[in-house]
Amino acid sequence: MELNDVYEFANINPLCYLATVEKDQPRVRAFVMWYAGDKGFYFHTSSRKEVFKQIVSNPKVEVCFYATQSGAMMRAAGKAVVLDDLEMKKKLLEDLPYIKQMVRGPDDPDLIVFRVQDGDARFWTIGENRMESKAERIRF
Repeated sequence: MELNDVYEFANINPLCYLATVEKDQPRVRAFVMWYAGDKGFYFHTSSRKEVFKQIVSNPKVEVCFYATQSGAMMRAAGKAVVLDDLEMKKKLLEDLPYIKQMVRGPDDPDLIVFRVQDGDARFWTIGENRMESKAERIRF
């Protein structure tokens, strides 16, 4: 497997589960990833949400992507980095116009774009059950 396989899997299966930590308690919620590629996995959220506070407090996260038809899964662990990039926020609103209903514009401080980066991803299928420690890790 190569890095392109990681990004392709995520882009085909953008519904995922993002895990953060709040103090010593794991927190998991469903997310729809914006896109994968160019250094990691891109997401958006609100500065008012607990998930934003959690990634600021502890940027270590893990994302799990699941392909329902094949039963394959990919887990990507890395660091969530908030991107304060007005052009990127404009592109987000262009790509996902429904978000415009939730914010005043790309410069709204409530609109947060973040990237999961500097980590590794690994694939899993039922055929590899109980062999997690042997799964190839692909750096992103």
